[in-house]
Amino acid sequence: MKPLKVLFLASGGGSNLVGVHQYGLGGDFEITGVICDRNCGALRYAQDQGLPTALHSFHRTDEDNDHLIQLLGSWPADCIVTNVHRILSQRVLEAFPRSFINLHYSHLPAFPGTLGMQAVDMACERGNAFIGVTVHEVIEKVDAGPTLAQGFFSRHQSGDVYRSTFELGLLTLVSSLHLRTSPETIPLLQWKESFLSPASASLDISRLETSLKTVADLYLNTHDGLACEIS
Repeated sequence: MKPLKVLFLASGGGSNLVGVHQYGLGGDFEITGVICDRNCGALRYAQDQGLPTALHSFHRTDEDNDHLIQLLGSWPADCIVTNVHRILSQRVLEAFPRSFINLHYSHLPAFPGTLGMQAVDMACERGNAFIGVTVHEVIEKVDAGPTLAQGFFSRHQSGDVYRSTFELGLLTLVSSLHLRTSPETIPLLQWKESFLSPASASLDISRLETSLKTVADLYLNTHDGLACEIS
């Protein structure tokens, strides 16, 4: 089976990009490009790895939309992961229908419109017992697209809520990417203290854990690295 071609739109530190790229080296995913709206960790990692990169303003003007559509068309992808701190125009979304997905750090519809770990902080401030993540299709309304997969864990059973959220997020994202090419699912997967539904039957937990170790090493196991907007 050919690898799934994945393109990233990013603004932040690049933790998710690193995780998916490292996991994909096993042959499942190929990163076809990384488009950023600023000089950021995601851009620097992609350049260091020799991945195609570009800077784009994401201003949603006609000229900017034309340029973005041209960029996306020049690096064909089966799936576009949108962790950029911008709202994509309807015109761009319609040019590549059902291609865009997003990882959000809440069990949507709770806490939409937040960036990075802001939703986790809000859940903790409210005293929520569970922390969740959602991978969803992207539509023009923020964090309102159809849900593809969701995960959760008990806040009281986690020794590090930020780290548990990041790890569950990467698990959910990688699993959702697998589901683009292999529809066989596990209704409910338990991993560590977390639960994911649905989960891809193709998910390689050992390779995921190796990828997570690489991410942790690159970000020095600091909350600043893991709590940034993952992209």
